[in-house]
Amino acid sequence: ISVELSYIAILNDFQQPYWQMEKDLREYYWLIINSDVDETLNIKKVSEAAAMYFSDLYKKFKDWKLVLIAYLMWTDELEQQMNLQWVKHFEDLYITNDIKEKYLQIMAYSYIFQNLDEFIDKDNLSLYEQKSTERVSVSDIKDLVKRAKKNKYSYKEIKELNPRILWNSLPKWKREILVSR
Repeated sequence: ISVELSYIAILNDFQQPYWQMEKDLREYYWLIINSDVDETLNIKKVSEAAAMYFSDLYKKFKDWKLVLIAYLMWTDELEQQMNLQWVKHFEDLYITNDIKEKYLQIMAYSYIFQNLDEFIDKDNLSLYEQKSTERVSVSDIKDLVKRAKKNKYSYKEIKELNPRILWNSLPKWKREILVSR
């Protein structure tokens, strides 16, 4: 997919869910949302679903800029506007100021992240280090707090690393969770 699309999550200041998807899209791309689990909060799964969605949009529009606009204003609305305005190309399309502003923000994020050398303080790289994590298979956890304590993790770490877990338990099927090393 186009690199610019990977910066959409930043547009919402990394608020969750990272990618906005309507219910039918979430179901189409196999994201589970129920009273126990919300996979739109699993950045890996929802990003994979978003990548598939963007790929499908590209097959339809044949232009990454239109794919981004379709995401920002919903595909049906973009198709209606393109038909109403009798246009086939991004450059000819009139878009509202709020969509244009979001589009330009994403382009700015793209520029910044593709040119990080110009923006990062290389003398203080420790400020940008990520925690080391590992995936652990679990199933049927009745109490995450007790499990965390037993395995010498903090409950806070488990919840922060796994925001898709909505409650203090996990359903019976096998899942992977992230924990600190």
